[in-house]
Amino acid sequence: MADLGVSSFQLDHLEQGFSYRTGAPLDMRMNKAQSLTASQILMTYDEAQLKDIFEKYGQVRNAITLAQEIIQSRSIKALKYSQDLNEILEKIKFGSFESYAAPVYQALRIEVNDELGSLARSLPTWVDLLSPKGRLSIITFHSLEDRIVKDFFSQSKVAHQEDPNYLLFGQKPKTPWKIITKKPISPSYEEVATNSRSRSAKIRTIEKI
Repeated sequence: MADLGVSSFQLDHLEQGFSYRTGAPLDMRMNKAQSLTASQILMTYDEAQLKDIFEKYGQVRNAITLAQEIIQSRSIKALKYSQDLNEILEKIKFGSFESYAAPVYQALRIEVNDELGSLARSLPTWVDLLSPKGRLSIITFHSLEDRIVKDFFSQSKVAHQEDPNYLLFGQKPKTPWKIITKKPISPSYEEVATNSRSRSAKIRTIEKI
């Protein structure tokens, strides 16, 4: 079982650096031994790099404007804490602050931890660890993660981009597993009512043959 969500402990404790509440450091490292932080991304990435991560990992509509505002702001002061970034977001947000800030912070977190790359590299290893009839279940919390899992489980082109035999003569390679969840399982209304952070969760499962 793999739960890809950020833990409530990480979100609720400001010193972990995942929150956009005032006073949180712009850190976001899952592994504190690594050097790259969200602050370093904001202070060192060029405009094109910033635009790319906000578009790709957060689907931020005005990613170009956001990148430009960050470049301008960091020339005046260092962007070290959540309030430094939040001041920028408040100026250019669409809708409520929370709905605009969430994907921006998500994009930074994904970039800091190479979350999508780590997931794609881990999936084959996890399958290899299974015994026959063993099952692998993965809980995702946003569409980027879910797409990688879905594509791998269904053995789409994403999972076989290095395989020269992929779709040879229109045939997909046979997988050593069967899909248990034809459609992902989502939380019930009752679960969301008692745990709002589960609302975007999806679980997909395969069983090794």
